[in-house]
This record gives sequence, structure tokens and C-alpha cells, in this order.
Amino acid sequence: MNNNDNHRAFSHEATFEKIQQDFKGPEITVYRVGKGYPNYGSFILCGLLPFQLVKQMLSDKSYISNVIEDVWVKPLIPPDALTYHRWGVEGDQYGFEPLVIKRKCDHLNIDIVEIAEEFRLFHDLHYAGETNNYLNPKGEVIVSVTVIEGGFEVKMRLSEIQSYLAVKGQYLSLLFEMNEYLEEPLKSLGLEATLKRPFHSEELLCWVYQYRDASSFSSFASNCYVRGRKFIAPAN
Repeated sequence: MNNNDNHRAFSHEATFEKIQQDFKGPEITVYRVGKGYPNYGSFILCGLLPFQLVKQMLSDKSYISNVIEDVWVKPLIPPDALTYHRWGVEGDQYGFEPLVIKRKCDHLNIDIVEIAEEFRLFHDLHYAGETNNYLNPKGEVIVSVTVIEGGFEVKMRLSEIQSYLAVKGQYLSLLFEMNEYLEEPLKSLGLEATLKRPFHSEELLCWVYQYRDASSFSSFASNCYVRGRKFIAPAN
């Protein structure tokens, strides 16, 4: 591959389009956290948000850095003054509800992911342990959970997501980040490191990108970073 080919492959446009493939088709990826998260890896996180907040996120770059969708259920370490936040301080503040919940089971030394009970009950899903899928009464796969290196990937059928959103009166936020790396320095590709992260927004989608010298935080020379949110609307 010559430098022109490398340049085309190593671009924010190509990186952005690659991760958008996860959100196309009748079944979409709603969660993917594996090796490298949260430091310079790639991930997809999800959660339900009110439309008013969706509108703000589409017009305000500052929300890109907020990881509202990252929900952990872990053993409680009581603070001096005990307070209750159902989905964390930020979650309660923004009116967030999870769709995928991570659980850290220290006594078993494992992490697991679970699908929100309300979604499972609404679609009358049952868990098929032999396949790690959630099936409806017809035996159709509505949710699939796959073990990947260092974590899990969860895919869901889009029609069931949108019908659930319709009764909830909310939108699904898909927070995504992708990092691509090359051994060649940016200059050899005709690129320069960017200090600012240009903000782009269109209907139900917003994102930023940045080119970085990766030598300080990886074994590679160059990094292309794309981060944003894709929003799924309720069914009409």
C-alpha cells in the first residue's frame, strides 16, 4: 500500500464511515467494550435520553466528552453521607436510563452485561444460555451478546428498540469512539496533528475528529480519533 492509499484509509472520513456500519441494517450494535477501553481504544455505549437533551447534544460540542451512557453496577462502598442515585449522579441529572447494564462481580472475578429488565419484559424475552441470546416467544433472536477480547458486544433488532422507545417517549443515544493507528508519521501521509476537534452535526448524528501524534501513548506513530453520538428515534 502506497502513501496515497494509506492516506485514504487513514482519514477521519474513512474511520467515521467504518463505525457507522454498526448502526445500519435491521440489527444494530448498541454496545461494544473490549480491550483498550477507555484509553485510546474503540467502543460503543448506549442509553435512553429525553428528546430535549438530544437537541442540546446535537448543537453543543461540550456534551461529546460526557460519558453519560457508561453504567456500572458494582459493590457499594458506603460514603460518609449515604445518598441514592439510581443511575449515577450524571444519569439522574440528565434523565438517563440504561439499556445495557454492566455488572462487576468481584466475588466471581468476572464482569457481565445484562439487558434492562423493562426492555426484556416489554418484549417478553427469555434468555437462551446456550447461545447467549435473548429470544421472543416466536423463538426469534432480538438481542445477541458476544464475548470479545476484553469484554462484550451486544446487538439488538432495531424494530424492537424503536417500539420500546415509542412507549418510553425517549431516544436511544449511541456514544461511539474509534481510534485508528499507523506506524507511519502523520507528515509522511501529508497530514498534521490537530489541536482542535472540529464539531459536525446533522440529523440525529454529531461527531468530532482529531489527528494525533501517537508516540506518547502507544507503540504507533499516528492516531486518527473519531468520537460522537448517533441517536435512534422512536417508532412513529
